[in-house]
Amino acid sequence: MEPQTTIPPHPYGVEPAGSAFARNLSIATSRRGLGQLGTVDDATVLHALGYADGASLCALAIASGALRCFASTEDLWRGVALRRAGDDGAITYRGGSWKQSVVGAPRANVAKRLFSDALYHSHRLVHAAPLSSSGLGSCARRRAEDLSVDAFVEDFERAGVPVVIEGAAAEAAARDVWDRDVLQDRLGARVFHVGGYAFGLAEFLQYAENNADDTPLYLFDKRFAEAAPELAAAYKPPKYFDDDLFGLLEGRRPDWRWLIVGGARSGSAWHKDPNGTSAWNATLRGRKRWLFFPPRTTPPGVRPSADGLDLVAPLSIAEWTPVRSIKVFIVHASLWLISTQVDARVLCRGEGASALRRGA
Repeated sequence: MEPQTTIPPHPYGVEPAGSAFARNLSIATSRRGLGQLGTVDDATVLHALGYADGASLCALAIASGALRCFASTEDLWRGVALRRAGDDGAITYRGGSWKQSVVGAPRANVAKRLFSDALYHSHRLVHAAPLSSSGLGSCARRRAEDLSVDAFVEDFERAGVPVVIEGAAAEAAARDVWDRDVLQDRLGARVFHVGGYAFGLAEFLQYAENNADDTPLYLFDKRFAEAAPELAAAYKPPKYFDDDLFGLLEGRRPDWRWLIVGGARSGSAWHKDPNGTSAWNATLRGRKRWLFFPPRTTPPGVRPSADGLDLVAPLSIAEWTPVRSIKVFIVHASLWLISTQVDARVLCRGEGASALRRGA
């Protein structure tokens, strides 16, 4: 059965274009306040305003009701906030809004009615129910108590097949160090890397739980052991990955372990593993969704570059991902994959090169 939800009114009175047709109203009339910007489509207007600074957006917001709808778009203010980050990459988020983080004023509802799919799209993604997983294939699932290392190698690693192993991270997950309140109390003042920026953990946890981004930032920190040695002490790869050859490289070892924390809708865009390694991901709190395509099947709408290092994808993460709860997930290097969080969660990740794949 398809999930149902009620989407609340847009805070600035924006409605999808189809609502104008249903009510026999004029889209053009609702855009009159855009002035010369009204000669181009809404997506182009948003793109142009993406170059504006905070002062310019504030000036536009008081020029007309239509311009206020555009100039108050949360994604534009996120761009302003990130461009204002200091040399150390530090950013500040407060009040559940990027606009409030920059100008200090709370977001106010207005009665202006503007019909725009481009503006309404992000609002819909933030509040819509997750996509149904009906009609999609399911991943292999095994319980750790029933899956030996030899069976894992033969059935999944050698075959290049992704698998969910339930209970493989049970010992780590049982520790309270991963609880949200414990993280905030003990490590709230520590700084972690979030999408190329520096966030205090307490502030990031508040952002993860209270934001209006359709694709929120999320903490993906390969140097978490430097900021929080106590978390590194709780990090232990499951038994299936004891033969990691990267461990022989000593000081030349590439990045191999990460702490990942994120709220609903945050996650990774379509990609293949850039280092050509396989990875394990252990969900310690919350839920995470995955969607995979076979190695030789490029996801619809995704256009990779010739060298495979870059790609263009027209859809956001929230439009792709069905619900799936995991414990430990094994991801193979050649698969296309996308992932997003169903709710706030903490996850550990590891990468490595096994003796099997190295031909030992």
